[in-house]
Amino acid sequence: MPLLDAAEIALLQTIEALQATVSREQPVCGIWTIQDLIGHLADWDRYFDNWLAGLTGKITLDLQWDEDGDRFNAWLYKQRQVEPWEQTWSDFRQNRQRFLVDLQHVSEVDFLQQQPNSSFFETVYHCAWSALEHYLDHAAGLRRECQMPLPEELLDFHGPYTD
Repeated sequence: MPLLDAAEIALLQTIEALQATVSREQPVCGIWTIQDLIGHLADWDRYFDNWLAGLTGKITLDLQWDEDGDRFNAWLYKQRQVEPWEQTWSDFRQNRQRFLVDLQHVSEVDFLQQQPNSSFFETVYHCAWSALEHYLDHAAGLRRECQMPLPEELLDFHGPYTD
């Protein structure tokens, strides 16, 4: 999963650079602070891992869902508003690592196996690609919002799920 690792590194480098100049209370992405953004990523990694479980025949969690992405992200955002930084950071690191570890246990055959009854993704590949794209999209958006230089690979990143 080198591409997923690279996306994570790009995002972590962006966050590290910002933390030197931006307070935890300062918005960096619309109204979101760095903590709000990493909480968002932690929540979505939990969902990616849950979809992965479903795609590979494992037990899934019954997680809240809303088809309206903006409304759903606002709901997730509100759930974390009173949370301390340490908890958000821990969830961010643990949820991503759990997802990456679970992906490593998927066989090459199962990675591309169509799952016609899946609730969200048709294959593990689509789930993994969406998780990759999510990190790259937020790293690029964060750098753009904060007027930080963009690495060449983030300038024109477009994947199958990019708006």
